This record gives sequence, C-alpha cells and structure tokens, in this order.
Amino acid sequence: MGHLNKQEKQNLIIKLLNEGHTYRQIQKIAHVTPNFISQIEKEEFGMQNIITNSTTGLSKNSKAIQLFCNNKKPIEVALELNMHANDVNKAYLDFMRLSGLDRFTDLIMDENKQKLILMLKVIDTFNKNGIKNIDSINNVLIEIKYYENIKQEINCFSKVLDDVKFQIITGQNEINEKNKIIKIKEDWLRFLKSKQDELKKEIYKKEERLGELQRLSKDIYDMEAFEHLQNKIIANIET
Repeated sequence: MGHLNKQEKQNLIIKLLNEGHTYRQIQKIAHVTPNFISQIEKEEFGMQNIITNSTTGLSKNSKAIQLFCNNKKPIEVALELNMHANDVNKAYLDFMRLSGLDRFTDLIMDENKQKLILMLKVIDTFNKNGIKNIDSINNVLIEIKYYENIKQEINCFSKVLDDVKFQIITGQNEINEKNKIIKIKEDWLRFLKSKQDELKKEIYKKEERLGELQRLSKDIYDMEAFEHLQNKIIANIET
C-alpha cells in the first residue's frame, strides 16, 4: 500500500472498523498506532460504542488499558470496571509501557524513517565523543538550542567585518589614487625646478653679457669724449 495522507488513513480505518477488523489488524494494514485508531473510532462512533464493542471478550486489565487509551482517569477506570486499586495501578503501568512502545512504533514508520536514521546518527556521534550521561547530553542539547543564535551573531559579526574590510580597501584605493596624484605633482615640481634653474642660469649669463655691453658702451663713450676734447684743444692751439 502506497503512502496515505491523514484523511486517507482515517477513511481506511473507518472502513476496516466497519468490517470488524481488530486494532492489531488495522495497525498492520494502515501502519498507524492504537491511539490513532482509538481517536478515529471515538470521533466516528462515539465513546460508548468504543467501550461496548472494543472491550468485548477482553480481560479486565486489557479493558482498563482500553479505557486509559480513551483518556479515562485511574479512579474512573476503577469505578467503571470494579477493579482493585493495585490492579488499576498495574493496568496503568502496562498502559504507560505500551504507550512508550506506541511512540517507538510511530518512529519506525516509513514516513519517520529519516528521523530514525538521524536519531541513530546523533546517538552514534554522542558515543564516539564519550557523551553518555544525561547531563552531558543535556549540555549538548542546550548548545544546539542556542546554536542558531550563536550562528546569527557570527553572521552579524562577519557582515560587520566584511563592511570594515570593504571600507579599508576603499580607503586604501583612495590613498593609492592620492599618492599617484602626489607623485605626478612632485614630478612636475622637479621638472619646473629644473626649468627654473635653467632660466636662472640663462638670466645670469644674459646679465653678465649686459654688464659687458654696458662697460663697453661706457668705454666707447669715454673714448669719444676724449677724442672730442682732444680735437677742441688742438683747434684752440691752432687759432
């Protein structure tokens, strides 16, 4: 039989109950727990029908277990079945043990196969790491419980760290660009200083040349003045 959803299982259980199948037969066919069958039967046929029909031919202990399945309290079971308190207590302990087996039965159903595999892996991991007592297991479970919070905090800090790294990279890139600009300006300053030095040398040379020309001009002027004075003296003598 393929995988059935909850509604399909309910319909199948009602059909099997109407056909007179026992709980054990229904469990085998529909792969469900006695509690699930009891709940469906209670919803479909009512509480009184369950008590009347399902307990026929059963021992008092089994009837008591059936009533516990229907959420009856121990005192109600004792009064309804006229049982001694010790017998009710024994039936209740049997019910608790069977309920635990029901839970185990639920776990090994096909639909819970992955959960069972995961649980066995967890147990194997605990054993390999020497985690065997209940306190150690509880500590691990607490750490697992808060793992998501820690993971979120780590992710938050990682994001902040990434932002800081990005800002550092951005700042470094800006520094590199400014260093390039500074280098270009320094190169230009060296070039202009070199040109300035060349111009100073050229100006110095021109100033020296100008001085020479000025001295030469003065000398020429002085010679012309001397010749003019000489000519005047000669002219005065001759007259």
